[in-house]
Amino acid sequence: MQNFPGKVLKFLNTKRGAAIALVCIYVLGVLFTVFVVDANVHGPMHFNDEVRYWDIARAFYEGSFSFAADADYPPFYSISLLPAFYLFSPFARYAAARWLNALYLTSAIFPAFLLLRKFLDRRTSLLAVFVLLCGPIQVVIARTLISENVFYPIFMWLVLLAFTHLFPVNHKAHILENVLFGVLLALLYATRFIGLVLIPAFLLVWWLKPFAEEKLPLLFSWKKFAHLLMVLAPMLLILAVWQIAGVREGVSLKTMLGFSVADHPDPAQLGKRRLLMWAIFYFSYTILIAAPYLGLMLASFTRFKLKDWQSDENRWWISLALIVFFFLLACVRHSWRAAYNYPDPVKIQGRYIMYFGPLFLITAFSFFGKTFKTRKSLLFALVLIVLSAGITIFAYAVLREGFIYLDYPLASSVNSPYGSLVLSMKIGYPILALVITLACVLMLGKKRTLQIGLFALLLLGFNIYGSVLVHQRQLTPRQLLNTQIYNLMETFDNCAVEDPATAKVTLEIPADTTARIIRSWHQALNFNGYTNNELIPSEEIAADESMLFRAYYGDCIIDVMHLDEKDFDALEGIKFSQSGYFYQIQLKKID
Repeated sequence: MQNFPGKVLKFLNTKRGAAIALVCIYVLGVLFTVFVVDANVHGPMHFNDEVRYWDIARAFYEGSFSFAADADYPPFYSISLLPAFYLFSPFARYAAARWLNALYLTSAIFPAFLLLRKFLDRRTSLLAVFVLLCGPIQVVIARTLISENVFYPIFMWLVLLAFTHLFPVNHKAHILENVLFGVLLALLYATRFIGLVLIPAFLLVWWLKPFAEEKLPLLFSWKKFAHLLMVLAPMLLILAVWQIAGVREGVSLKTMLGFSVADHPDPAQLGKRRLLMWAIFYFSYTILIAAPYLGLMLASFTRFKLKDWQSDENRWWISLALIVFFFLLACVRHSWRAAYNYPDPVKIQGRYIMYFGPLFLITAFSFFGKTFKTRKSLLFALVLIVLSAGITIFAYAVLREGFIYLDYPLASSVNSPYGSLVLSMKIGYPILALVITLACVLMLGKKRTLQIGLFALLLLGFNIYGSVLVHQRQLTPRQLLNTQIYNLMETFDNCAVEDPATAKVTLEIPADTTARIIRSWHQALNFNGYTNNELIPSEEIAADESMLFRAYYGDCIIDVMHLDEKDFDALEGIKFSQSGYFYQIQLKKID
């Protein structure tokens, strides 16, 4: 029994043990996402994207989809939601779609594990993917029906397939690997338009992979060229079918390619100064994403040798640089040209580059790989600490303290995982990130296992603490309006209707209800299957300050009313609370 932990650790370093553990982490990740992270999700909160993706999925299901109406949204994410429509009733589809989100999003740990295995043993790779799964992406993105849920795992698979060979070049299965790479390149683009910019980045990373009989300086060989054709053929075929279908419906090729996004800037906003400003903003945001990993990333970078660029460790740095560069190129251009960012910058598209987080985590963990050596130099540690602290403080000051260009904090786009962490943790974000850097750098002279354990433990603490704050301070309050409708729907089982699929839900609402609230209530009903609904402004409801709204469903009249906390605690009837607001529900039968 005393040797049991040792036997488990040894088993985890075997192929079978690692495979079983990875599947278990995946299953637990999906279950935790659905039953904990998504527990209080009752409707859309990312307008207008969630509504558009949902409506496009319904249009596919009903056979009414048209590129002419929805060409500005690539179709693949909506297509990925179709199992929820085909396999579940209208009242269960939204819950099924969130299950699909969890399944898709969590699957990113599989390519992440295989990438980590290029540098680390199986046990350490399992630990790293567990840390990855506890990061903000899993907490923020899975709660919303947005394309990042599919884009993220596709992106990670593409990083893997571009960077390494899953099968030997001469193996027959390598043909399937090439085809899969090409298909995923097309699907990446068909999920988000920014995927177009990443295609050349991934092809360049792929071209740098070692092949036989290559000739410098272009690393060309006819065999490699043949493999490239195997990649391009399925990619171009899928893209041609998609693009031609839209053009045949009268949509311009420019729109189908996604070039109409941020296409109407004010000429005054296109100056070089503003371009440099947005480059600095995105550089700063990238630094903040990297902040918890900076110490080990910089330590790892000191081992980079351009002369030995074909080794996995050095080629990873080149691959990372290419992917980050092309991503930032697209994002800087977008924000520079976006009409909402003029005359004053409004927000940075942090959600677009959330994928840097997993890549930076892999880079930091790669420090403990095959070329690991302990470093005891005090000067080396001091340089890492000062450099990490300097650029982290600079980045935070630029984005949150108005250090240059602005005199106010620059917001990040809604549901940006790392932007949400910074917003919730405030100054605690750079401080705790620097604590991680300080601890890891000062441990560089210690045993490898001790360094790995400390780094993983600190990252887990950082991610869990930050994610809890994000969940409490941002994600839960955003569900307030949806929660009001959810608790209303919970009473519908007490009402008699001829056909729930066609029964009408009518809400009498205060006459001064804002358009944002009306939209949220309306879509919460739609997403949960009650598409036959009407919201009617009422002066009578507005006159009663205690009334939230009155609902009519079947033979029921249902009043949802405000309460104060004292009355809420004393009430024994139907009641609910959310984010400091308290409500009671009164249900009456129509005579």
